[in-house]
Amino acid sequence: ITAGTLSSAGTVTNILAGTITSVLGATITAGTLTSAGTVTNLLDGTITSVLGATITAGTLSSAGTVTNILAGTITSVLGATITAGTLSSAGTVTNILAGTITSVL
Repeated sequence: ITAGTLSSAGTVTNILAGTITSVLGATITAGTLTSAGTVTNLLDGTITSVLGATITAGTLSSAGTVTNILAGTITSVLGATITAGTLSSAGTVTNILAGTITSVL
């Protein structure tokens, strides 16, 4: 993925309530997840391997409320290199990880 955006001016609820085993096995050069409203319960399940390669730039920003991003288990989020990454919020960030992280980087 060379460029990708997930944006919402309203409400994003329960994007994934199941299991992700391998989302991206290659390289992201730019990616943004933005919300001007409310992002609730993004992942309620289990992530085993989100990115197995390189991120050169990535941003997660919210001007509203980010609640319960991950309520499950992360076993391996990134198995490689991050050269730049930002998590920013002008509102409220609540309960980012309510589960278990075994190997983030």
